[in-house]
Amino acid sequence: MYNFCLAIFNLLVITPSGDSIDDGNAVVDPLYNALNIILPAAMGIVLLSGTLYAVALGVQYSRAEDSEKRNAAKKKMVNAIIGFGIALVLIAVLYAIRGPIVKLINS
Repeated sequence: MYNFCLAIFNLLVITPSGDSIDDGNAVVDPLYNALNIILPAAMGIVLLSGTLYAVALGVQYSRAEDSEKRNAAKKKMVNAIIGFGIALVLIAVLYAIRGPIVKLINS
Protein backbone atom coordinates (compact mmCIF):
# COMPACT_ATOMS: atom_id res chain seq x y z
CA MET A 1 0.00 0.00 0.00
CA TYR A 2 2.84 2.37 0.86
CA ASN A 3 4.58 1.72 -2.46
CA PHE A 4 1.35 2.41 -4.33
CA CYS A 5 0.88 5.73 -2.48
CA LEU A 6 4.52 6.60 -3.12
CA ALA A 7 4.12 5.87 -6.83
CA ILE A 8 1.10 8.18 -7.03
CA PHE A 9 3.00 10.84 -5.07
CA ASN A 10 5.93 10.52 -7.51
CA LEU A 11 3.60 11.13 -10.44
CA LEU A 12 2.14 14.24 -8.84
CA VAL A 13 5.25 15.84 -7.36
CA ILE A 14 8.08 17.15 -9.48
CA THR A 15 11.21 18.66 -7.97
CA PRO A 16 12.56 22.06 -9.12
CA SER A 17 15.07 20.24 -11.34
CA GLY A 18 12.18 18.53 -13.17
CA ASP A 19 12.85 15.07 -11.75
CA SER A 20 10.23 13.11 -9.87
CA ILE A 21 10.89 12.04 -6.31
CA ASP A 22 11.88 8.38 -6.09
CA ASP A 23 13.16 8.25 -2.50
CA GLY A 24 10.73 7.24 0.27
CA ASN A 25 12.57 9.46 2.76
CA ALA A 26 11.63 12.51 0.74
CA VAL A 27 8.02 11.81 1.69
CA VAL A 28 8.57 10.89 5.33
CA ASP A 29 11.25 13.41 6.31
CA PRO A 30 9.09 16.54 5.95
CA LEU A 31 6.37 14.87 8.02
CA TYR A 32 8.89 13.85 10.69
CA ASN A 33 10.36 17.35 10.78
CA ALA A 34 6.89 18.89 11.02
CA LEU A 35 6.05 16.61 13.96
CA ASN A 36 9.30 17.63 15.66
CA ILE A 37 8.21 21.26 15.42
CA ILE A 38 4.47 20.88 16.08
CA LEU A 39 4.37 18.40 18.97
CA PRO A 40 6.37 20.37 21.59
CA ALA A 41 4.40 23.50 20.70
CA ALA A 42 1.12 21.59 20.90
CA MET A 43 2.04 20.19 24.30
CA GLY A 44 2.89 23.67 25.55
CA ILE A 45 -0.39 25.08 24.26
CA VAL A 46 -2.37 22.24 25.87
CA LEU A 47 -0.55 22.72 29.18
CA LEU A 48 -1.07 26.47 29.20
CA SER A 49 -4.71 26.41 28.12
CA GLY A 50 -5.55 23.55 30.48
CA THR A 51 -3.95 25.33 33.41
CA LEU A 52 -5.70 28.62 32.68
CA TYR A 53 -9.05 26.88 32.23
CA ALA A 54 -8.63 24.94 35.50
CA VAL A 55 -7.80 28.18 37.34
CA ALA A 56 -10.85 29.90 35.84
CA LEU A 57 -13.07 26.99 36.87
CA GLY A 58 -11.55 27.05 40.36
CA VAL A 59 -12.41 30.72 40.69
CA GLN A 60 -15.93 30.00 39.42
CA TYR A 61 -16.23 27.18 41.98
CA SER A 62 -15.06 29.36 44.84
CA ARG A 63 -17.40 32.23 43.91
CA ALA A 64 -20.48 30.00 43.58
CA GLU A 65 -23.08 31.04 46.11
CA ASP A 66 -25.45 28.08 46.20
CA SER A 67 -24.78 24.35 46.11
CA GLU A 68 -26.31 23.89 42.64
CA LYS A 69 -23.85 26.28 41.01
CA ARG A 70 -21.02 24.80 43.06
CA ASN A 71 -21.86 21.26 41.89
CA ALA A 72 -22.07 22.44 38.27
CA ALA A 73 -18.66 24.12 38.54
CA LYS A 74 -17.22 21.03 40.21
CA LYS A 75 -18.54 18.83 37.40
CA LYS A 76 -17.02 21.17 34.78
CA MET A 77 -13.69 21.09 36.62
CA VAL A 78 -13.59 17.29 36.76
CA ASN A 79 -14.48 17.02 33.06
CA ALA A 80 -11.85 19.63 32.15
CA ILE A 81 -9.14 17.80 34.08
CA ILE A 82 -10.07 14.48 32.45
CA GLY A 83 -10.02 16.06 28.97
CA PHE A 84 -6.75 17.81 29.75
CA GLY A 85 -5.19 14.50 30.81
CA ILE A 86 -6.44 12.69 27.71
CA ALA A 87 -5.05 15.41 25.42
CA LEU A 88 -1.64 15.23 27.10
CA VAL A 89 -1.56 11.44 26.90
CA LEU A 90 -2.48 11.47 23.19
CA ILE A 91 0.20 14.05 22.37
CA ALA A 92 2.79 12.11 24.39
CA VAL A 93 1.87 8.83 22.62
CA LEU A 94 2.12 10.48 19.20
CA TYR A 95 5.47 11.98 20.21
CA ALA A 96 6.72 8.57 21.37
CA ILE A 97 5.61 6.52 18.35
CA ARG A 98 6.68 8.88 15.58
CA GLY A 99 10.15 7.30 15.34
CA PRO A 100 8.99 3.67 15.05
CA ILE A 101 6.33 4.68 12.52
CA VAL A 102 8.94 6.33 10.30
CA LYS A 103 11.15 3.22 10.57
CA LEU A 104 8.16 1.04 9.64
CA ILE A 105 7.32 3.17 6.62
CA ASN A 106 10.92 3.24 5.42
CA SER A 107 11.36 -0.54 5.73
